Amino acid sequence: QAAKAIALLGPVAGDDPEALNSLGIAYGQAGRVNDALATFQRVLTIDDANGVALQNIGTIYLRQNKVPEAETWVRKAIAADPQLANAYTTLGVILSRQQRPDEAIDAWRRAVDLDGREFDALYNVTLALAQRGARDLAVSYGERFLATAPEAFYAADLANIRRLLGR
Repeated sequence: QAAKAIALLGPVAGDDPEALNSLGIAYGQAGRVNDALATFQRVLTIDDANGVALQNIGTIYLRQNKVPEAETWVRKAIAADPQLANAYTTLGVILSRQQRPDEAIDAWRRAVDLDGREFDALYNVTLALAQRGARDLAVSYGERFLATAPEAFYAADLANIRRLLGR
């Protein structure tokens, strides 16, 4: 419900980096890319090392299939905040798109190490490890995904991992 979020956050976001990041995400979901990028840049004028804003810019570029630009911004996010698990998840997607599977796996594993609730990273690393023939490691990540990912959001992915693991 991006339009509702924009209507709610737009008038009150002010100079609050969290509110501005949320507003920027809503703009991005509404397809208002220029507004999203401008909002994330506004966060960076307030806090030039805001890892979330840097990562959000990377995500916008990734959605536009501007993969090199996305990688640049996500790596800036990680440099600003090495504990930003979601940035490693996004980096994994970028590296995967660049046909760099081993680096993608490393990024997704780092995301999961930082935050066991990085469900997209858990899912992606399970599939990537299985494709690389690392079955035992894929099973361990797949089991974690099955045990923790919320069914309401990940029903199709859970079913896919169950099939992969023969469950």
